[in-house]
Amino acid sequence: MNKKIHSLYKRLYSQHGSTAPAVKARSSNQQNLRFKYLFECANVNSHDSILDIGSGLGDLLNFIRKKRLKCNYTGIDFLNEFIEVDKNKYKKDKNSKFVKLNILKQKIPYKYDWVMLSGMFNDKYKNSEKDMTKVLNKMFDACKKGIIFNSLTKYVDYEDKKLFYSYPDKIFKHCVENFSNYVVLKTDYQLKKGTIPFEYTMCVKKNVKKIKNKK
Repeated sequence: MNKKIHSLYKRLYSQHGSTAPAVKARSSNQQNLRFKYLFECANVNSHDSILDIGSGLGDLLNFIRKKRLKCNYTGIDFLNEFIEVDKNKYKKDKNSKFVKLNILKQKIPYKYDWVMLSGMFNDKYKNSEKDMTKVLNKMFDACKKGIIFNSLTKYVDYEDKKLFYSYPDKIFKHCVENFSNYVVLKTDYQLKKGTIPFEYTMCVKKNVKKIKNKK
């Protein structure tokens, strides 16, 4: 991961500790809304295994357990401080583990039913767009059933210069052409009242065979 981004999260953690602003989230409620839309895209059950990329403070695992899902969960993050906090926070959860891993530089060693990512694509740096495609490719290689992720959309009336925005139709095309024809795209939800939708969620399922167009 970009050194500038690594330093940013170290600073945010030192300032905010184990709270939502440490992972650049407005609140835990907004985090849970994001997770809600991730799970609406796919039928995840307790027998599934989940890999959470950019697991941060383990908020997705907390959401999963509140849904009474007993999935085997693995969270990976590049920041050692987050990993140590999560290991301590969830030490009684026997179906979870947290591993320090840089998704851009290291290989995902195992395969999981679902590979999820929430918020990580929002970081803006020189290679944000290129790295997004690289991470999506790695996610799909590591999944058995599919991948689910979110990103800020370019189709907004205002952009924060510190954040990265992507074109959902461009990402949709990449997924269809390289992964699977079964792609679910959600763009119609609000994370903040009174605003137009500024984020999208996408699910790409692996167990659907690509169908060639008949001439």
